Amino acid sequence: MRMNTQRILAALLSLVLLLALAPAGWADGEDTGGETPEVEPACYVQVIPGGDSVIEDLKTANIVVDVYKVAVMTKSKTYDTYEFTATTAFAGSDDGTIVALVNDIQNRLEDSEIDKEKWDLLAEGALQAVKANPGTIIKSNTYEADANGVVALTGITQGLYLVVAHTKDLEDYLRTIEAGETYTYLDPNNTEHTVSDTYPRTVSIAQTKLYEYFYTAQVIAIPTKDPYPDENGERNTANPGPWIFGTPEKPLTYVLKPGRVSRFGDLKIVKTLNTFAGPDPASFVFEIKWNDGTKDEIRYAEITFTDSGTREYVLEKVIPVGAQVTVTEEHSGLQYSLKSSAETATIAAEEEITAGNAQLATVSFTNDHTGPGGGYGVTNRFTAEKDGTAEDKATYQWEKKPDSGSNQSGASAE
Repeated sequence: MRMNTQRILAALLSLVLLLALAPAGWADGEDTGGETPEVEPACYVQVIPGGDSVIEDLKTANIVVDVYKVAVMTKSKTYDTYEFTATTAFAGSDDGTIVALVNDIQNRLEDSEIDKEKWDLLAEGALQAVKANPGTIIKSNTYEADANGVVALTGITQGLYLVVAHTKDLEDYLRTIEAGETYTYLDPNNTEHTVSDTYPRTVSIAQTKLYEYFYTAQVIAIPTKDPYPDENGERNTANPGPWIFGTPEKPLTYVLKPGRVSRFGDLKIVKTLNTFAGPDPASFVFEIKWNDGTKDEIRYAEITFTDSGTREYVLEKVIPVGAQVTVTEEHSGLQYSLKSSAETATIAAEEEITAGNAQLATVSFTNDHTGPGGGYGVTNRFTAEKDGTAEDKATYQWEKKPDSGSNQSGASAE
């Protein structure tokens, strides 16, 4: 009896050791086809959120990368390729489009073909599925950028993954870029290009002090073949050569290419009229001037009083964050004298104001009643004069006619 007990314990111990040493997926009942699964190498992967021309700015964006497993990759027993199977969460997230795209990409890999459009459609569909199913599609992990802006995907395994880069703790970091909406990107030579899309698409957002970056959806394959073009300029993951899993010394690296736009903030003009002369309303016109980094911009604002007191005018989301603005009162009528000169302010980002780290850009002016004369009757007339260039930009000429009868004019470049 004692001998039987020892044999049973020995058998149980052997089974425990066998399960402990089995590859992942074997011990939990994965169908292995009756064969011991091949143990794949460890994966060493990193994501860089932008090229050399923008990475210094992106280091301040507090970037994180969310990773979602779109498909499982299983090494083919027959060919030097991988078979893809859409994960349950993504397979049930739409009308079957994601599964069809995964299968189509798989077939093209077996035929030694790559169709970038299919990969883009898969990535866009996967990101839309994430946006539409926040409680169903759970991210595999979130990885944070280091001090150099590099995001190491530590512990990641083989598969097709949707990678979503954005600023950490940024609410509503997914948004839609509408067809025709323009944005800029920097090429490797740090040259800025302005482009637009012909169809809407979903993007993720990262923000720095001066810019808002947005990332198009991207699906990456781990492992992959040599990502560089062959002698014919073709990118082919089924080409001859080993599969790349990355190493600690040379990780598999994906460099993202975000677009960006300048961030815009608000300007508040506060106008105080100590004494109202009446009976006609008193109108005050202000010139708002700043430089957007390449040229001067001018806008005009008007505040009208029907009594003494303080009124405000807010110019919303027109002036780039960080720009210094000069505001000058251009017209106050002959009844009122200005008690302050031109005012300057620096435009701050909205979340910096909310966090208490900056103040809303504000300029203040005060007027007093000084004697008889017109205080109203300002006519704002804007006429567009095209410059005749390829862009045919317009310069808006502004003509104002105070009660005194003298005309003053200014210009506002589009």
